[in-house]
Amino acid sequence: MLDTRKDRVDRFGMAASILCVAHCAISALLPTVFTLIGAGFLLAHFAEWTFTLVAAGFAATAMVLGWRREGSVLVMSLLAIGVAGLLTSRLFEEVGVGGHKAGVLVGAAASIALVFGHVVNIRERRRQVC
Repeated sequence: MLDTRKDRVDRFGMAASILCVAHCAISALLPTVFTLIGAGFLLAHFAEWTFTLVAAGFAATAMVLGWRREGSVLVMSLLAIGVAGLLTSRLFEEVGVGGHKAGVLVGAAASIALVFGHVVNIRERRRQVC
């Protein structure tokens, strides 16, 4: 039986990344939804930086743990691209490069890369155990 406790970082990272994709999609397509449901604070810079740093923190932790266990270049690449993309999207929005939509698109793509990085990391670890 596989010990899924070792997958916790990746599972939390996947959840954070999926929430990040959802947040990007809603804030880009339906920003008034947040306001209507009383969650307008989720559009604030502080909230967006918090989400970015949480997702990046899980990815960084998963990169270190994954590299020690499996040494997968694919996992490292996906997670590194995801973290770089999230930080780039925040910087795009902060300095106004490409408008709000460019930052949202880069952030959503980066979050998807993080989801795949965490999934591949779990699969690699389980493959090593079996």
